[in-house]
Amino acid sequence: MNAPRWLTALMLAAIGGCDTGPAQAPATAPVRSVFFGDLRLPGDQLDDPTTRRQRRLDFAAVTGPASARPGGTWEAARAAAERAYEPGAFTTFAAVDYLPDVDAKTAMRTVILRGAEQAGTPPGEPQPRGPAALWAWMDELRDLGIETLAVAQPAAEPALPALPADAFVANAAEQRARNEPLAAMVHAEDQPAIDSALGYGITLESRGGSNPFQFGLVAGGAHVNGAAGLTGVWATANTREAIYAALRRRETFATGGQRIALQLVAGAAVGDEAPAGSAAGITMGGDLLPAMQEPQFFARAVADPDGAPLQRLQMIKGWVAGGTTHQQVYDIACADGANPDSAAGRCPDGAAAPCDPGAAAGTSRLEATWQDPAFPTDQEAYYYLRVLAGAGCEATPQAWSSPIWYHGGAREAPAPEPVPR
Repeated sequence: MNAPRWLTALMLAAIGGCDTGPAQAPATAPVRSVFFGDLRLPGDQLDDPTTRRQRRLDFAAVTGPASARPGGTWEAARAAAERAYEPGAFTTFAAVDYLPDVDAKTAMRTVILRGAEQAGTPPGEPQPRGPAALWAWMDELRDLGIETLAVAQPAAEPALPALPADAFVANAAEQRARNEPLAAMVHAEDQPAIDSALGYGITLESRGGSNPFQFGLVAGGAHVNGAAGLTGVWATANTREAIYAALRRRETFATGGQRIALQLVAGAAVGDEAPAGSAAGITMGGDLLPAMQEPQFFARAVADPDGAPLQRLQMIKGWVAGGTTHQQVYDIACADGANPDSAAGRCPDGAAAPCDPGAAAGTSRLEATWQDPAFPTDQEAYYYLRVLAGAGCEATPQAWSSPIWYHGGAREAPAPEPVPR
């Protein structure tokens, strides 16, 4: 099924394509474009004139040295970010890698300062060291008018707390929502850890608790699939305010280094009508409510003009049933234009190109309108996209969207944290 005309117009306009039809995005929908960047770029690479040109960066978070005392490393990153900032052309943020535990039992965090124009070194330090202490310190900074967010590196805690963990969940979910909305894909092999954390979060929610692992996905500053990863965001402009707002609302995706434009929107739309919930639907990083009728998911991936062809667009679904977390992968668009088998959720035989290293088979665009054939009306669930790119059987996962969460056991979605002042 093709995407509805309103979404096609919106996405083509944002990605830079053209549409011969008269359809337009709803007048009230914010026009968002896709931008690509690195949320963990060392300062010496920022000063290298070839880095931005070769990687085609639209934005970057410039990191200072990794430290267990982040307050003392801001100034150099702030100065570098301020020097390179070109509103509308290249957006920069000051950032620092925070090592909360010297024995590496806890994930590193990259803490990003919203505005390098916020003068001075952030006061104090998170003591004792640890994620909760870091989040408390970030709350203190926010009270002083210094807005930050953290990216977990890698995507999930190495050791999740044992169930039940009511005290941990009540505190951590609130603190994470304010301070740590994002987690990084450092390698494609990190996906099992991501899925584990996502599944753990919806399991806790299904038991009446809060979900402390409701995070958006970004690329790590290390390497994804052997190449420096890129973070994609959908934002109204290439400015600090707009890019930061996109990070906050988790309208983000990760790629293995290629500029693959990936978009996921959900809602109760039929045909050309915009989804319920907002003028532009529920975007990646957002929440679906039981009050909304069974949703449609509108998905599209557009290949990097200088990158590998696209082979498959997949929807990864996780849900809780009988107290157990389950997961299923659906092929929702195939490179040869064939429809995936509705029962198996797989592209038919021959949909992927033959294993010919010299072949450039594939497509520059994959899109689908998809409905869950086993929608969990009264269960917790998440949905996110994965793109396979490459020639034939060499195709590998190359892009991942942030999830959309379905709160089947809730009467209302978790209240979103407003974008701070």
